[in-house]
Amino acid sequence: MRLTTEEIEAGAMSPENLALAARTLHDVGYVVLEEILPIDWVNRTRAQCDADIAEFVAKELKPEVHAERAGHVSMLAPMHAPYTDPIAVENPFALQVMEEALGKSLYCMFYNTNTAYPGSMYQRLHRDIYLPFPELKHALPVYMVVVNIPLVDFTLENGSTEVYPGTHLITDIDPADSQKLLERAQYLPAVRTNIKAGSVVVRDMRVWHRGMPNPSDMVRTMLAIVYGRGFWMTDPRMNQIPRSTFDAFSEKSKHLFRHSPLVEDAEI
Repeated sequence: MRLTTEEIEAGAMSPENLALAARTLHDVGYVVLEEILPIDWVNRTRAQCDADIAEFVAKELKPEVHAERAGHVSMLAPMHAPYTDPIAVENPFALQVMEEALGKSLYCMFYNTNTAYPGSMYQRLHRDIYLPFPELKHALPVYMVVVNIPLVDFTLENGSTEVYPGTHLITDIDPADSQKLLERAQYLPAVRTNIKAGSVVVRDMRVWHRGMPNPSDMVRTMLAIVYGRGFWMTDPRMNQIPRSTFDAFSEKSKHLFRHSPLVEDAEI
């Protein structure tokens, strides 16, 4: 959905658009807020992210591991600017939607990056989270979402993510059984998330999706910030935050990252 100039200038969605966004998240499993981020911030963050991921791959990933991941690389986001800028971690429009859906006690659980390198292949079809009560025949309200921020235009040519609308409501398949998901998906509509850099996607983490081949010569990178309801479990992979970074946070960001482990700057 596209917000009005007045909404973007005010940093707040109208009641009508907020209701539409929350309903779309509930019904479809994700909502796209088109081109709401300043493109200069996006470009600056992309340059930093590309450099950090290249260093991560060179240091951390053996060639055979990189091959196993089919060219799709995930890296914990370094907890400093520009990654921790309020425009990303406490984006007012994404937060409005999330607070409408999850309540104001939500918190940031995990901050990652997802990159499809040129030549990347199909990622396995998957959900990002397990179902806490698999015996239930109906889906729970949304309890975890990811805010995806593409740092380049996502297109068919560079491997835009494939998603299956409405699959967050399916409860009769083990989320870990990728083969059964793939068999079921043959009869379900799929959508490619072709969106402009600077857009933001708020997605229920139960939605089935997969990274797609990237036959272009462009590194396709996005940020992935995970938020959960206040009562939900913490993620053992939670980012460690330097104390100086946390101390410089706004009160809103401190609230969002209140469960994250803090480390002294000298320990990093």
